[in-house]
Amino acid sequence: MYYHYLARKEQLVSPELGEYESFGIQAWSGNLVPERLLFFVSDISTEEATVVDLVQRCHRLQLSPDHISDILADFLVDLE
Repeated sequence: MYYHYLARKEQLVSPELGEYESFGIQAWSGNLVPERLLFFVSDISTEEATVVDLVQRCHRLQLSPDHISDILADFLVDLE
């Protein structure tokens, strides 16, 4: 199984912040091209480069989607 990780830009609204742009991460399975969406995690960061870096590492290492919650928890702690 091959995993494709992609960053996704979103336009969101928060009562505290109003409208803002944020980036999430998608994981897809498929051989040469993404075929089936496995999950989407919304609103990870407002910094596109930060999410793109995470996506590239997950893709390059072929991270199993089973581990994404641990990876995101560590990632978000590192952002603080």
